[in-house]
Amino acid sequence: MDLALIEGQAKHPNLIQEDLFQDELVLIIHPEHRWAGRREITPEELREEPLILREEGSGTRQITEAGLRKAGLELSTLKVVMELGSTQAIKEAVEAGLGVAIISRLAIKKEIRYNLLREVRLQGIDFRRTFHIAYNRHKFRSAAAEAFLAFLLSTNF
Repeated sequence: MDLALIEGQAKHPNLIQEDLFQDELVLIIHPEHRWAGRREITPEELREEPLILREEGSGTRQITEAGLRKAGLELSTLKVVMELGSTQAIKEAVEAGLGVAIISRLAIKKEIRYNLLREVRLQGIDFRRTFHIAYNRHKFRSAAAEAFLAFLLSTNF
């Protein structure tokens, strides 16, 4: 593999990692949810709601768990109603009114614009994450890979 887009840090001495962009996870709700008129809720209020999560092992899930843990919430104390393997599936479940979820702000731009979903902040919880471009310092990269790497590093996400 010439290049990899990763979240978090890969710990291997042969890998070079460069920051690419920051993203933030946000709580999403159906536009008719009782919180729809609010900008922020407390972490304790989340205990009352059916929660839809990414599958175990996903980066989104790891950041969600860590952020909730810092706020004193363990998944075992929440009403987790389903775990899904894609952001799109989670958005559709929330649009269908099956629960609330925590996903990438970048992934919901269209849904927010068309009022299919709403975003609510979780008070005191920072769900920011950095995406990196990673590549092997010893592996030859083709001209196409070099051009793509230069493009990614010069793009303002």
